Amino acid sequence: MNNNTTKVLKAARIMKGYTQAQLAKKLNIKQSTLSAWENDIGRVSFDNVCRLCRVLGIEDINILRGV
Repeated sequence: MNNNTTKVLKAARIMKGYTQAQLAKKLNIKQSTLSAWENDIGRVSFDNVCRLCRVLGIEDINILRGV
């Protein structure tokens, strides 16, 4: 993901009131994985992007564009 996308991801998580640990549990991933995504360290599969969007209520295209 690019820096704008990671900012959208983190902002959406916070707006929904999730901690990284809570969101990671919902997605059945490690909190460290989510942290890596938010810090633009790890790569996110397309399937996980779709799952993130569903849970956070973001349109897929917006997260991919970083808006």
